[in-house]
Amino acid sequence: CLHQRRSNDASIFLRILGDVHVIPFGCDKRGGEEDGYLRLCGACQAIRRLPDTFFPPFINEVMCDDDKACLYFYDFPHGKCTQKHMNFVVLKNVGTDDCQIWQKFNLNVRVSCECFVDEMSFFAKYV
Repeated sequence: CLHQRRSNDASIFLRILGDVHVIPFGCDKRGGEEDGYLRLCGACQAIRRLPDTFFPPFINEVMCDDDKACLYFYDFPHGKCTQKHMNFVVLKNVGTDDCQIWQKFNLNVRVSCECFVDEMSFFAKYV
């Protein structure tokens, strides 16, 4: 199944291969503390189940949550949370169940959610 999902830029659609399930209680919200540091962007752990013709059948991902802004100052965001990806090679059966022919397939996997500071913001000089 190919699902379309709107990216951070409203004009771009990304095709997501397979079905995605967010892990219950697997989300970290913006502002959450971890090892003495505060999270700038919210993110959720998810498992993507690939179609039956792919191996491995499951891929772990980290997705940005619905909060797309970061680095607030007086309720005004000075940055945006951006989904980052890595290319992973998986296998795809292009044959049949009885005569399997496996080919390499490049899969774009969501791996993190990063805060990018607006270059016009006064915070930019601290980057």
